[in-house]
Amino acid sequence: MKNDDITWNYHGGNPQSIEANQRTRKHQDRARVLMHIYSCWPRGCTCYEAEQALGMRHQTCSARFSDLKNDGVIIGTGQTRSTDTGSPAEVYVVAHQLERAAIAQPELPL
Repeated sequence: MKNDDITWNYHGGNPQSIEANQRTRKHQDRARVLMHIYSCWPRGCTCYEAEQALGMRHQTCSARFSDLKNDGVIIGTGQTRSTDTGSPAEVYVVAHQLERAAIAQPELPL
């Protein structure tokens, strides 16, 4: 169960959290988040922006961002934008979009 649960380190195996993890629609939510980030090219997208656009809870959207980052599907650009509270949020793009842009325009930093 631990390998399938991105939040294991946070909840440490709490039975209620394990049960909630089993009820999630990870694959659907992951696909929604990924398609949204993809559609934000070249500006990129923060987790906060995706939450707002997709109407997702922070915990759900953040977990899917973590999955996508850990799998190398999305990459941080090194830029940040503010959330509604003024906190900085990292901007992400789909990895292959950035790689293609670097090939087309070698002066772009990876």
